[in-house]
Amino acid sequence: MKYIVCIKQVPDTSKIRIDPVTNNLCRTGVKSIINPLDLYAIEEAVRLKEKYGGSVTVISMGPTQAQDAIREAIARGADEGFLLCDKTFAGADTLATSYTLAMAIRYLGGADLIFCGKQAIDGDTAQVGPGIAEFLKIPCLCYVKNILSVDKKNICIESMTDLGYDIFSATLPVVLTVVKELNTPRLTSFPAWINAKRKKINTLDRKTLGLKKENTGLKGSPTMVKKITPVNFKKKTTFIQGSSNDIATELYKIITSPDTSSKLVQTNERINKKVYNKFNKNMLIIGELVDSRITDSTLELISEANKLVEGNESKISVVFIEKKIDTIKLDAEKLNVDIIYYIEGSTFECPDTEVFSSAIEELVKENAFDIILGSATPFGRAMLPRLAVKLKTGLTADCTILKIDPETGEFLQTRPAFGGNILATIICKDLKPEMATVRPHVFEKTFSKTTTKRAKILHFIPNNISHGKITLLSVHKNSGKSFNISDSRIIIAGGKGIGKKRSFLKLEELAELLDGAVGASRGAVDAGWIDYARQIGQTGKTLQPDIYIAFGISGAVQHLVGMQASGTVIAINSDPAADIFKISDYGIVSDYEIIIDALIKLIKEKNSPYYEEKRQNSKDRRGQK
Repeated sequence: MKYIVCIKQVPDTSKIRIDPVTNNLCRTGVKSIINPLDLYAIEEAVRLKEKYGGSVTVISMGPTQAQDAIREAIARGADEGFLLCDKTFAGADTLATSYTLAMAIRYLGGADLIFCGKQAIDGDTAQVGPGIAEFLKIPCLCYVKNILSVDKKNICIESMTDLGYDIFSATLPVVLTVVKELNTPRLTSFPAWINAKRKKINTLDRKTLGLKKENTGLKGSPTMVKKITPVNFKKKTTFIQGSSNDIATELYKIITSPDTSSKLVQTNERINKKVYNKFNKNMLIIGELVDSRITDSTLELISEANKLVEGNESKISVVFIEKKIDTIKLDAEKLNVDIIYYIEGSTFECPDTEVFSSAIEELVKENAFDIILGSATPFGRAMLPRLAVKLKTGLTADCTILKIDPETGEFLQTRPAFGGNILATIICKDLKPEMATVRPHVFEKTFSKTTTKRAKILHFIPNNISHGKITLLSVHKNSGKSFNISDSRIIIAGGKGIGKKRSFLKLEELAELLDGAVGASRGAVDAGWIDYARQIGQTGKTLQPDIYIAFGISGAVQHLVGMQASGTVIAINSDPAADIFKISDYGIVSDYEIIIDALIKLIKEKNSPYYEEKRQNSKDRRGQK
């Protein structure tokens, strides 16, 4: 067996800070590291080599100093490494990066299994793995959390979803993007480092790979950064003091207040309302269905698309793909779009990104779409990059702000980068369609009550779409409201500061009393205290609850990326200097256990039959007066 692992050397984003005077990123003294999720990819390839035999090759694209990352990978068990290094590779976006890596893999003779980390912490796009697969025309399995079996022809894996996991089989060769639940990376030894230092790192340049200059680096990149904006999460924090009972009473008032609601960050900044009809846009939304129900993230996209084109003659379409689609249900939804396309058939029983992207490619080529939007869900992040490669256009991932510039007609796509320290505004200047995925739960799913738009429902039948090389074997959904945290109005989040795994039982109890859900920081997940599916932040989930209560969370910027759209943020931490207080509406400096015990006790008292009777009697007495 031959294994290739694609790795990236990135700046340690946890060490990057913003200069308070210039508002620029401070990289001085910030070391470069192997992208954290790539460590799990290296480890899994080495484990498979140790079990089944074969060789592990590591490749990376970057400047000469990226050799350090390759040597570390060799110290971790890889056999050899190749650096793709050429001045013409500089400035590559995800499309150009995927192309260069794919051509290098082809140059090296391919592999049975090609591993990538799910995403890189600097760009956080999750596009390169699916892009490589599309250029090589091979299957791609994303969010791999467990490899069940491998032989010379097939692989069987578990893939993480928002609701649990799916089990897939696929024919080799295949690209795998992995998550941290897959394994625990080994520690390196001194002899392994000595061996790695002695290894020659081979360099592959553009001419060696036979690549055209216009397909690589900046010239081969359809997307470009138009503007960089430093992020300021700071709020004016009100600190609550007093006895534990006093604090619990005040918290209860805040939590149950009808004024507590989400404050969407992207609505703070809207472009001039003046409409220029010459910039009409023909938009396509990639819709998603779960159990035949239109997902909230799709409804959010439709709502935001209508705001983008408000007042002009733009046309909005949405496409749904399933094995069987109930068009009566689609019609009953009264979606605020012009056309609903549906594509159905047994071919689409398995969510194979190659098959789905091929069907949408045909739809796009028959229509002059200017903009394509999809949700940054696990499936959207896996499928849209393949579609972008097919259409030879740019894709901006995980957007939180979308605009159409009224002066130029440019589609401005803004997304967090470098661990959420900055917002990068991206454009795709010369190619159509322009594509973006949007983070779920950062836009409202509201529609105009006065709309009279009635969608046409059209059945689109793609040509030459055959069954792919991936088979869905089973679907596993975790039960319980607290597991699927994305749609909860109240989030009770725990960090490393709560001290131990058992402490999450109290967070679960509070969440149940408040009809909320439990989330966690990366530190708590890395400690093994709670499932990765409940991690909030840059490498976890993005949420938009009305109330976010953080127990023992320090406030690292990577965590803030996932909860910055929360309505009211309440932080409880024993460290008065914790960064979490800088972005909280309310702060409590205390041991978390004292506060949570008092709050649980108070809620139980208020929800007891005795309390309800007492409250009703008091109300009756006031009425008599």
